[in-house]
Amino acid sequence: MWGYSVAAASIGLRHQEYRDFQVEPGALSPPSQLDGFPLRYWIFHYTYQFEYMLDGSPCQPWTIGEFSLDKRHFSDVYPPYPLPQPPARANKAAFYLVDTFNRAMADLGDAWPSRQPEAGIGSPLQSVYGRRRLDWFSRHKNGFATELQTNRLVARLAGSRWECAGGAGSVSLAGDGSMASGGGALGQGAGRWGSMNDPTLGDVCPVGSCIFLNARAGQFVGALVEEGGREVLKVADNHYAPERGGRTAAGMRPQVVQACTRQ
Repeated sequence: MWGYSVAAASIGLRHQEYRDFQVEPGALSPPSQLDGFPLRYWIFHYTYQFEYMLDGSPCQPWTIGEFSLDKRHFSDVYPPYPLPQPPARANKAAFYLVDTFNRAMADLGDAWPSRQPEAGIGSPLQSVYGRRRLDWFSRHKNGFATELQTNRLVARLAGSRWECAGGAGSVSLAGDGSMASGGGALGQGAGRWGSMNDPTLGDVCPVGSCIFLNARAGQFVGALVEEGGREVLKVADNHYAPERGGRTAAGMRPQVVQACTRQ
C-alpha cells in the first residue's frame, strides 16, 4: 500500500478520485459511515479491529473484546474455518467481514490449512473469542482493572484461596490479576487469571462462570460450580486444540485435571 503510493508519486502517476472509494470500518464506526454499506463502497480496507463484549457493546481503543476480530491475532497462524459469528448487536461491517472470510476459506476447501474439528471430535481451535487472556492486556489498565469493576465473577473471586483435592496443592487469585499455584496440574509458581467468556467452549467453560488460569504449567480454564453448598473450581486443560503443522491435533478433549474448594 505505502510502496505503491511512493512509487506512483515518484513517477507522477495521476489517479481519478472517487467519493466513497473505500471504507475502513471498525466496532466504533458511526452509523453514517455504514449507511449504504457495503454497496456504497468499492473497497473494504481491513485495518481496524472489531472488538465487542458479548452483549454487543463496542470496546474503546486499546481494549481487547470478548469477541476480537483482529488480524494481529493471526500473524503466525491461519484463522481456523469457520470463524464464529459476532455478537448479535455488532455492526453490519463485522458480520460482513466474518462472512467474507468464511466464504473465502470455504471456497478453498481442503487447500485451506486450518479447520475446526467436527462437533464431538475434539476441542475447538481458538479464533476470535478468549483473547482477553493475553498477558499484556491483562496487565493493561483496560484489562483486569476494568474487569474487577465491571465483571461480577471477577469481583467475587478476587482475593480468594482454594485448596485442591487429593493433596494437589492450592490456588490463590489475587485482586490485581496475578495468581499463585502450589503444585498439582497447574504447577508451582506465579501466573495470571481473569474472566473467560468464550461461547465456543461450551460446558467445559460456561459463559459467566469461567475464568482463565495462565499458570506455570500452561493455560487452563476453571469453571465455578457449587457442590454440597460449597464453591468448587473445576480446572480443565485441552480447552483449545493445538495446531500441528497447520492442522488440528485430532482427539484433543477437555479434561478436568484439578478440583479446588474455596477456603
